[in-house]
Amino acid sequence: MNTTSKTSEEIQNSFNEILSISSEQERLELEAQSLAFSFLAEIDKAMSEQKMSKKALAESIGTSASYITQLFRGDRLPNFINLAKMKEALGMEFDIEVRDKHTTEEKSFDFPEIKPKGWHYYKFETDYQTPQAEYGDVQYDETQAA
Repeated sequence: MNTTSKTSEEIQNSFNEILSISSEQERLELEAQSLAFSFLAEIDKAMSEQKMSKKALAESIGTSASYITQLFRGDRLPNFINLAKMKEALGMEFDIEVRDKHTTEEKSFDFPEIKPKGWHYYKFETDYQTPQAEYGDVQYDETQAA
């Protein structure tokens, strides 16, 4: 049995090896977990405010209580469908804030209203005579299409 002691420098190096991120894939996995925990922390806060159990949340989004527990433990990552279901079940909204990691400038995004495929919106001018159809973000004047 070897009972040699390690120096404090060797111990520090061992800890650094354990705590260091060994690969890009590992770094991305940690980043994904961090993002998931950000969303789940807000969901947990809303659940506490509404006195909703994990079992009740699971039932309201059509999944098992064990899946919800796995999410909150960090064993699994939530997908966006389940996050959207949780958001709706709790009557909450998420606001996304983007920051460039090299500056302190913040950017906010207002999510556009989603229009179903094939949906047309007719906007009439003030003379109420000439309809103009709007396709997504592109304006299309039907009177000039001929």
